[in-house]
Amino acid sequence: MSDPENATLTFGPFRLYVRERRLERDGCFVQLGSRAFDVLVALVEQAGEVVSKQELTAYVWPDTVVEESGLRVHVAGLRKVLGDGQGNGRYITNVPGRGYCFVAPVLRAGRPPSAMPAGAATDGNGAKRSACKA
Repeated sequence: MSDPENATLTFGPFRLYVRERRLERDGCFVQLGSRAFDVLVALVEQAGEVVSKQELTAYVWPDTVVEESGLRVHVAGLRKVLGDGQGNGRYITNVPGRGYCFVAPVLRAGRPPSAMPAGAATDGNGAKRSACKA
């Protein structure tokens, strides 16, 4: 199995580049805040399994006390960015009293850490992204 840090995780029209901390939809850069990105990685890495709210908060906010509402805000933001529930796309479900589950099929592929898609550009913060129209 490949190193998760070098993994490319694909689900629906999305590609999640863990090491580069980048999400793309159909090859176009998708803006995500760092906490939302961490929530997404935690859920996608354990796709098909229920991830407790306690596990998520410990992963995303280590050594910090966070209200459950903070996690809910980030999950809601992720659902909006992913278009969760629109058309046939379903990605994150709430399991009442237990946590959240990433329900879309995920394809994992390792790749060299320096590999970047052709036509990659930067987003102004030094992070690489594909040049796409907004």
